[in-house]
Amino acid sequence: MEPPQEHLEWEAFEYERVTHSTDWYIAVGIIAGSIAVGAIITHNILFAGVIVLGTFALLLYARRPPRLVSYKVEERGIRIGQTFHSYEDGESFCVWEDRTPPRLIVKRKDRLMPLLVIPIAEVAPSLVRERLLTVLPEEELHESFSERLMETLGF
Repeated sequence: MEPPQEHLEWEAFEYERVTHSTDWYIAVGIIAGSIAVGAIITHNILFAGVIVLGTFALLLYARRPPRLVSYKVEERGIRIGQTFHSYEDGESFCVWEDRTPPRLIVKRKDRLMPLLVIPIAEVAPSLVRERLLTVLPEEELHESFSERLMETLGF
């Protein structure tokens, strides 16, 4: 297959910014506190510590604003910021145009991170699809459970 001749470039935030209410923070604290107390009652102090540290990290991450990331569809692969993902590592792709923002999902051979979910901005999704059809097959793909869960929780 012949690779695309031109680069497609755009910038988009890594995730959609969600402002969490005070109630959200209270709910997270109550849930984490309940789990930690349950762990202490069952004499599992290590697990209680992991829950407390994990909750602290989650709350810090929730307050962090999303970074503006640059995306490039290049001749040999896709660049996300400084990270390059070769088409040789890819299996297929899907462009979701009915989402806001539209998303490019690339299925990879990597077992640890099998799906790349990339927001599309400043470029027509049909143009991204057209370019990738020259190097990867199109397949109906869906975001992973963890991706949907993080979006539901506001990350």
